[in-house]
Amino acid sequence: MFKLSTRISSTVTPLNLVKSQLKTNKYGLFSALRFQSSCSNKINLVNFAKLPIQSLDTVVYTTSHEWLAYNKADKIGFLGVTQYAANHMGDVTYVELTDAEETIDAGESFGSIESVKSSNEIYTPYNIEVLENNMEVLNEAPQLVTKDSMGEAWLLKVKILSEESPEEVMDLAKYEQYLKECDA
Repeated sequence: MFKLSTRISSTVTPLNLVKSQLKTNKYGLFSALRFQSSCSNKINLVNFAKLPIQSLDTVVYTTSHEWLAYNKADKIGFLGVTQYAANHMGDVTYVELTDAEETIDAGESFGSIESVKSSNEIYTPYNIEVLENNMEVLNEAPQLVTKDSMGEAWLLKVKILSEESPEEVMDLAKYEQYLKECDA
């Protein structure tokens, strides 16, 4: 069963959240509705305040535990791994990512994350062009993936070339349901 909690986080600017993730409390203040699966101690909500662009309006999740937050109009966004994946990886020790200006097809790997527990390939749900990677930050502090995979430890800034995906992409509620089924 899902546990629901509503909180205002000092690190998240509520107006930067996707409208479907906002609720108004009895005081007229916005608070984020966050779904938390019984298998995860941390939420899988993208922290827009920590991304270089805050005008993102769409977030999708994959069954291989990547997230993609982007602006539907200009198709510019950010790719990362979910907090669920980061929790299961353990302490991240090394990140390798595709260089800028590379084009990657949907379902293909764009890098890997190594941790004390495992080495994990990471995939893109859509056809993308890599505009920038976050290696400058992640080379200095790969452990940031474990601590803030949904914000400051974004992996790639991308331009979406096509929104066709070989696998199902999900919104937050469906992704949390998927996690519940995986852990059952």
